[in-house]
Amino acid sequence: MELEIDFSPTDKTRVHASYSRAFVSSSDYSDDGIEEATPENSYNILLIQRIPRLLDVSLNFYHMDEIHGLGTGDDTGPIDRLDLRLSRSVSFGGNKATIAMVVQNTLDEDYREYDKDNLFERRGYLELLLSL
Repeated sequence: MELEIDFSPTDKTRVHASYSRAFVSSSDYSDDGIEEATPENSYNILLIQRIPRLLDVSLNFYHMDEIHGLGTGDDTGPIDRLDLRLSRSVSFGGNKATIAMVVQNTLDEDYREYDKDNLFERRGYLELLLSL
C-alpha cells in the first residue's frame, strides 16, 4: 500500500509526504526469511520553503523499518535520516545557475546499509547546476 500527499499551503511553501507499507510472502521454502527482508513501513516528509530573492530551504526526513539481510546482507535496525539543502539561483545573460549546499544525515545518527561495513555517516557537498 502506498500513499502520497503533495500540497502547497502558500506560494512559497511546499510539503510532500509519502508512506509505504509492504507485506512480502513466499511459498518457496528456499526463500527463508524473505518476509523480513523488506521494511514493513517506510515514509518521508519533504518541506520546501522559498525565501524570495534569497534562497530555498528544504528539509527531508526519511524513516525505514528494520530489515533482515538475505544472502551476504546484514540485518539493519530502523533508519531515521534528516537531510538539509540550501540553494540559491541566479540568472545571467539569459542563463541560470543554481548553487546548493547539501548535508545528508544532518542529525549524525550513523547507520549501516545492508552490510556491516557500509556505514552511512553525516556527509555534505556543494552542487552547481548550470542551465545554458
